Amino acid sequence: KVIIEVGANIMFTIRPEVHDENTTVIQVEPLQQLVCMIPPHPRLIVIPAAISGGAARIADFNIYHIQGSASSLAEYNDRHSVPDAFGDWWVPPEWLPKRSTVPVLPLAALLDAIPLGVTITLLKTDMQGFDFDAVSSLSRAQIRRIKNITAEVYTLSEEHNPYVGVRNHLHDDWLPHMAAMGFHFWRDQFKTTAADVFEGDALF
Repeated sequence: KVIIEVGANIMFTIRPEVHDENTTVIQVEPLQQLVCMIPPHPRLIVIPAAISGGAARIADFNIYHIQGSASSLAEYNDRHSVPDAFGDWWVPPEWLPKRSTVPVLPLAALLDAIPLGVTITLLKTDMQGFDFDAVSSLSRAQIRRIKNITAEVYTLSEEHNPYVGVRNHLHDDWLPHMAAMGFHFWRDQFKTTAADVFEGDALF
């Protein structure tokens, strides 16, 4: 069995279960500075790359927020450039550059590299705007290999997305597509109960 975590960062990574020797975790993290900080494990594979729905390529990667946790292939929307408890949300820490060059791999290629006899129990994505781009690029046969999907989603209109030029709306994008792919929407988990909250995790 395999769990895939795209956008692992180092803040909330999935670790292999101590008593489950049959499950391997694959983590995908674009920033080499963070890859080096993920503790090794015999059932953990870390791929230093970004993921998208397009072709494999080399691309600029914009680095934002503490630990680079809001970094994205897209540029930020300055409508959201307000300070929070950690300071300006979009300013990276001093030990990270403001931009890096990273390999970008298609999500479909990652799934195709996993043998058909291996069960993919969970795909978790936290891709700062590119979650729907990547997941919607999968064919029905590819996505149906995945038992459960947790993805970061947005609830504001496209012009108010935190990143420019992305589509990742829960109701406009995710719900109709996932229903068409045969997935049931279980629930969403938004990060606060504030009236202006704009992102959370959707479970399918």
